[in-house]
Amino acid sequence: MLKKYHLTSVNVPSGFPVGIADQLRKNKIQVQIQEKPPCPQREIKAADEIKAVQQSQRAAVAAMKAAIQQIASSKIMKDGSLKVGKQVLTSEMVRATINHTLLDHDCTAEETIVAGGPLSADPHERGSGSLYAGQPIVLDIFPRSAKTGYWGDITRTVCRGPAPAALKKQYLAVKAAQAAQLKMLKSGIKASSVHKVGADVMESKGFKTGTVDGVAQGFIHSTGHGVGLEIHEMPRVSPANKKSLRAGHIVTIEPGLYYSGIGGVRIEDTVAITADGYRMLSPCIKQLEI
Repeated sequence: MLKKYHLTSVNVPSGFPVGIADQLRKNKIQVQIQEKPPCPQREIKAADEIKAVQQSQRAAVAAMKAAIQQIASSKIMKDGSLKVGKQVLTSEMVRATINHTLLDHDCTAEETIVAGGPLSADPHERGSGSLYAGQPIVLDIFPRSAKTGYWGDITRTVCRGPAPAALKKQYLAVKAAQAAQLKMLKSGIKASSVHKVGADVMESKGFKTGTVDGVAQGFIHSTGHGVGLEIHEMPRVSPANKKSLRAGHIVTIEPGLYYSGIGGVRIEDTVAITADGYRMLSPCIKQLEI
């Protein structure tokens, strides 16, 4: 293609493969790193793209319901562990249920998160081992459609059996933050303002963000990100993004609180921004105790 159009230089994103870049340079093609994301027109989704993301989001919700049902059906043992039949319920078992459900919807997922107890205090921890009653279990599912290539993204936090008072308070703070953020969504609202509202709500309820013993605690990530042909794309819903959201943007709204030794809570939905509000692409119950 470069030869056909007599091109002598290309702009590439920072994640471009170095081996291909070397081959281009050997063929006297200049390779320049472009800091801004390529194809900025991808930010605004057409109707068929919104439909494609919605289909993936529906698969994510189906997998979420299957995972929650599996956890809810487990028996609480004397030591707090959970059993399904004769098997101890583990993160790996729930992840398998999620991935099998996604395959039934012609979707696949990598890095699915099923993180229980203290492991959930790390928002990127995939989770492993036995799950226990009375502890947070963070379920983060982000499937990609094998047909369209578009992604979906959803997170719920659940607790098998009664939740400790502190966990309930933490969960309600995150839920209130997300509700406040969703309420203000519309074309023209600044992305940074959406993040700030969520942070302010959680702080007003007594949940501080900072560093304890060298570990970040509290609301330690951005509110959300764009979803499309990549699971993380523009626009970012972060304190650094002073640009306004626009109709046609598809973004996640996923506030969370994380504390070492206790665990984390995150609630996430993927929505399409409209002129005067937003559209929930696929609703799913938000309930801590199951």
